[in-house]
Amino acid sequence: MNVEWGQLDSKSYPVDILVKAYQYEKFPSDVFAVLAADKVSVIATKTIGQDKSGLLGVRIKIAVASVEALSEICKRIKGIQSIISVERFFK
Repeated sequence: MNVEWGQLDSKSYPVDILVKAYQYEKFPSDVFAVLAADKVSVIATKTIGQDKSGLLGVRIKIAVASVEALSEICKRIKGIQSIISVERFFK
């Protein structure tokens, strides 16, 4: 599923992150809840699906003001139970 919406403001930069987790009921909605709580703009999402190891993935394009802000967002997402990894995604 591909979804696109939102616009960047002049002080933010688009960044793609890849979030992987074991399958559970609230993935990826709990990730989006963290982003909403931190008032992070979501520009686009793409569900990656399940890989060979059984992990689900979702690629999320977000707007961030700085590398520090990205680091803090990734840290909060990693704190969600069952999240295995959060990393920058480069095409």
